[in-house]
Amino acid sequence: MSADPHEALDAESVGEVVVRGVPVRFSVVGRGDRDVLLVHGSGAHRWWWYLLLPQLVAAGLRVISFDLSGHGDSGHRSEYGAEVWGEEILAVMAATGSSRPVVVGHSLGGRLTLMTADAHPDAFAGLVLIDTPLRPPPSYRAAVAAGRRQRARQDRRYHSREEAMARFRLVPPQPHPAPEVMHTLAVNGVREVEGMWTWKYDQCVMPAFYGPELLAAAATVRIPLRYVYGACSALVTDNEADFVRAHVAGEVKVVRIADSFHHLSLDRPAECAAAIIATRSRVCFP
Repeated sequence: MSADPHEALDAESVGEVVVRGVPVRFSVVGRGDRDVLLVHGSGAHRWWWYLLLPQLVAAGLRVISFDLSGHGDSGHRSEYGAEVWGEEILAVMAATGSSRPVVVGHSLGGRLTLMTADAHPDAFAGLVLIDTPLRPPPSYRAAVAAGRRQRARQDRRYHSREEAMARFRLVPPQPHPAPEVMHTLAVNGVREVEGMWTWKYDQCVMPAFYGPELLAAAATVRIPLRYVYGACSALVTDNEADFVRAHVAGEVKVVRIADSFHHLSLDRPAECAAAIIATRSRVCFP
C-alpha cells in the first residue's frame, strides 16, 4: 500500500508546511490550470478523497489535499480551533502556489472552510460544502448545548495493526463501502507507538464549530457556494438544505445526491467529483 494517496497518479509534489510549530502534510496531484483544495472532516485524513482523484485529474484540475493538524500524518496540538486550522488552509495554499482555488470541505471541514472563506474572501474562488450541517443535528444538540470541551486524550492502543484496523468504523454509522475501500482508509489511519498500534488522529473531542460565529459567516460570505448532501445522510436533511438556501448570503447551488449517506466521497465518489467539477464553471479564476 502506497504511503501517499496520490503517488499512483503521478503526484506533482508531496510535502509539509509548518504552522505554529506543527508540521502539516499535503499532497498535490494533476497538472491542470485550475486548483481544487480538499479539506476532510473530523477524525478523517486526506485518503478520504482518494476515490475522487482520477475523475478530478481527468477533468483538468490540479488537486491539493492535506491532513489538518491532529489528523493523518500531520502533527498534533494541545488545542485546536477555527483560527489555527484556517491558518493551515492558507499555509497549504501558499506552500503549493495555489491562487484562489475552489475549496471543498466535508462535514466539519465544510464549516471550517466556510468560516475561513468569510474571513479571507480574496483567497477563495468558490466553495463546495459536502454534507455539512450548519446547525447541530438532533443527536448532537445536547452535547453542543452543554459545550464540547476538549478532554484528556484517550489514546486507545491495540496489540497489532490488524486489531486496530478491525475496529475501524464510519461515524455516523452508514452502509460501508467495498472492503478494499475500508481497508485503504483503515491502513492509512493507524500508526505504531511503543510497540502498540493506535489511531493517527488526536483522540480528544475536536471543536465542532456550531456556534454563532458559523451562522454569522454564512450570513455574510459572498463566495459562490455549492452545497452537496446525501439524501440518506444521518446529519443533513432536506430541511437543513432549505435552511442553507435561506441563510447563506451569496450565490448557493444545492445538490441532493440520491441513495447516498454522510460520507459521499466514499459511497458516491463519481457524483461527488462531478459536483466539484461543475463548480469550476460557476466561478472566476485569475
